[in-house]
Amino acid sequence: MKGQLVQLLFGISLLSLAACTKKEDQPTVVEGTVMNKFTNQPVAGIPIVVIKESSAGHFSGVNRDSLTVAYTNAAGTYSHSFNASSGNNYYIKMNNSQTLHDLSYGWYGAKATAGSNNRIDFSVTPYKIVTVNINTNKRGKSNISFDFFSTVDTDNFGGFIFSDTVSSKQMIVFTRTIKVLPNRDYTFRKYTFNQVRTSNGNHIFQDYTYTQQTRRILYNDTTVINIR
Repeated sequence: MKGQLVQLLFGISLLSLAACTKKEDQPTVVEGTVMNKFTNQPVAGIPIVVIKESSAGHFSGVNRDSLTVAYTNAAGTYSHSFNASSGNNYYIKMNNSQTLHDLSYGWYGAKATAGSNNRIDFSVTPYKIVTVNINTNKRGKSNISFDFFSTVDTDNFGGFIFSDTVSSKQMIVFTRTIKVLPNRDYTFRKYTFNQVRTSNGNHIFQDYTYTQQTRRILYNDTTVINIR
């Protein structure tokens, strides 16, 4: 009798395990193509990564772990097949941010539906290298700073170029290269201001002045920005 009970319990545990596995393992397929938006050509050799996003606890946000990677072929296509587990989110992300920018989904990636066949295409562009020549004067101010930005709908792109805080150094002459997204209007800004120490020892910034210029930077341009 005892042996029959053990066999019965063992059988129930196997059925429960099988049911749990069937519930949690969801075969998922993701396929797509990576295309250059401005040339309409496929892009080969691009790593496309599956990211699993899981909860890290009530106060810790989420964990994002790379599961697997597939590379686009000569036609720009890729394919992923994996088992998704319930309770997690899965994202498909282009993992080549040093040379290409994902215009479709940005740095976070596109969400895949677990247990389904997904079609996720990427529209990308190479970064364009722009030369920035600076030859200017602080005009008596202690600090100077340079940056740039572009706004297209909700897709903002920009960055810091250079700053100097040595008050005795008034002439600023240098050359930098920056990466931008092509076929956009960019605003290049120069700020001058004073850094002042207050009686309580804190530092404040005041006497701001700034100038700016806007340039459209195209895909095939050889672009040089001169700031004076």
